[in-house]
Amino acid sequence: MTRFEAAQALKAGKKLTHEYFSPDEWVKGNGYGDYFLEDGVVCSAAEFWKWRQQQFFNDGWKLFEETPKKTVRDETQPARVNKFHSDGDGGEFDDFGVPGIF
Repeated sequence: MTRFEAAQALKAGKKLTHEYFSPDEWVKGNGYGDYFLEDGVVCSAAEFWKWRQQQFFNDGWKLFEETPKKTVRDETQPARVNKFHSDGDGGEFDDFGVPGIF
């Protein structure tokens, strides 16, 4: 979207990013002329645009899309614990039949 469209979207309270922003960088308007940035900075619309006068800020704006945080495992499920069993001959194996060395 263009700079004008971006300013209108921010006025409506949308969260935007720019093609030259880092992946986690965004700006959000509150509808009252203040802008909130991802790093906690709050500034006026005039102050925000004052520092974005370069030609490349005239377009390249888009809605910021939240990306889900990556986790090592699905935290909604209990952790998987392998259980070891004896085969009766002194050998042990886990739930998947893989022998263990103990």
